[in-house]
Parts: sequence; structure tokens; C-alpha cells
Amino acid sequence: MGWSSGGDIFAPVARKMFSVHVSPWRMVGVLLELHDQLHNQDWDTCDDMLQEFPDDPIIRSVLFMGGCIPCRCWEPGKDHKCEEVAG
Repeated sequence: MGWSSGGDIFAPVARKMFSVHVSPWRMVGVLLELHDQLHNQDWDTCDDMLQEFPDDPIIRSVLFMGGCIPCRCWEPGKDHKCEEVAG
């Protein structure tokens, strides 16, 4: 996959699901499958999605379940350069 191309797929799908009021349980299931497929294609833009959806519990849950665990220094709206993973 190209640089941040996974985010070009994941974010619009997530936004569309919000706009058509997909139930949270279905949204988690679909987005987790999408995340897994993108991740299998070497998608590593977890930080980008956390910044695009900083306060959304559904997106954060999907990313967490998919193995994206933000480090302790991550803050919404700020560039994240750290390689640390929260333990």
C-alpha cells in the first residue's frame, strides 16, 4: 500500500457509516474487518486515524482491538513522532 493509503480507505468508510447511522455493533464489526484487511496489506497509519477521530469511542475501540495502542505521549490534534507503545 502507498503512504497513508489505508487512511484514504478507512476514514471515508467510517464517516459514511456515521452519516447513515449504522449501529455501533455493526460499525465495530465492519471497521474491525476493514482494519484487519488493511493491516494485512501493511497499513500502519494508526496515529492518523486517532488524530482524525480523536474522541470517537467506536473508532478508538476498533483501532485498539486491531492492535493499535497509542503511547502515553499521544494527544489529539498534535503530531505524534514517538515510537513507544503503551504497556
